[in-house]
Amino acid sequence: MTDVIIMIKEKKTIQQISLYYDVYIPDSDNKKPLLIALHGYGGNKKSMMIIAQGINKQDYVIASLQGPYQHFLPSELTPNPLRPGFGWITKFKSDESIELHHNSIKSIIETLKNENRIDADNVFLLGFSQSVSLNYRFAFAYPELIKGVIATNGGTPGDLSNADKYRKINLSVLHISGNQDTIYTPKIVDQQITTLKLLVNDLEIFSFDGGHEFPPKTFPIIDKWIKGKIIKT
Repeated sequence: MTDVIIMIKEKKTIQQISLYYDVYIPDSDNKKPLLIALHGYGGNKKSMMIIAQGINKQDYVIASLQGPYQHFLPSELTPNPLRPGFGWITKFKSDESIELHHNSIKSIIETLKNENRIDADNVFLLGFSQSVSLNYRFAFAYPELIKGVIATNGGTPGDLSNADKYRKINLSVLHISGNQDTIYTPKIVDQQITTLKLLVNDLEIFSFDGGHEFPPKTFPIIDKWIKGKIIKT
């Protein structure tokens, strides 16, 4: 009797999905700088829009993008014990999540530019927690599309020290961290900053007294920083 060898081969089917984002446009006839805001793990586009508008809702067009991966989180609300949250990346084939993020950011910029809504020379990425490393990856991949990155309580790419993959770029970065953050601890942040100093020409650091959060006390600092980086045309 001949032995039967069963071969298992992985395949994939490529499907189109929709990523959703909210856009806030101030009441003005002038084009405004664009602030693209990305929430952390478990957040959503509504929660991040509130934060971005708290920074400044008069001087920027704000696009708040929602992560593609929905999951459920515990909630104190009844009778619904679970609430939906969204994330940005998975360990399984993470390169595909990174590509999805990159394409989404490019699409937002291109769409609002074609609608004559934004000053495309002044685009800023704002991220909290999980989205920060993805924003950094985008910045190094497409530095010509953005003016700066605001990173709050998040990490840098794990392979950022790879000199063959990451080269120094002409970009402005504001890296914000909480001195009591138990996820991105001060020790981890110090290591991140050491590497970032070698790769970006304009790096500012701000540490606040708090944990893994996005505190309102950072809002005026972020607003002032953005205004200081805007290219006047």
